[in-house]
Amino acid sequence: MAISPETIPPSAKGVGFSENADEFPRLTPIAVCVMGLRLPAGTHDGETFWDLLINGRDARAEIPASRFAVEGFDGSLGGQGTIPMKDGYFLEDDISCLDTSFFSMSKSELERCDPQ
Repeated sequence: MAISPETIPPSAKGVGFSENADEFPRLTPIAVCVMGLRLPAGTHDGETFWDLLINGRDARAEIPASRFAVEGFDGSLGGQGTIPMKDGYFLEDDISCLDTSFFSMSKSELERCDPQ
């Protein structure tokens, strides 16, 4: 769609727009072809994501010891305060590198968040 005074909604006029099209260079169509992701099992780019999909791999892994001592929460008896699983999907990133300035929560609040 070409941009012209007729195609710009009234609310957008005056924000980087001029009735005189000669004041601005011609627009050139572009395509943004980028994929950024962070998934379990070392899947961090398009190639490893495709490998995960095409080969039917499962990114599930045992709960890392660095998360918590899973043995202390044995859910086999179904008691209160237990965890009924021994595996899950975990990112390999160091959680201490989290940029808390991105969120509207303090670091201590983020540390206690349930990532469900």
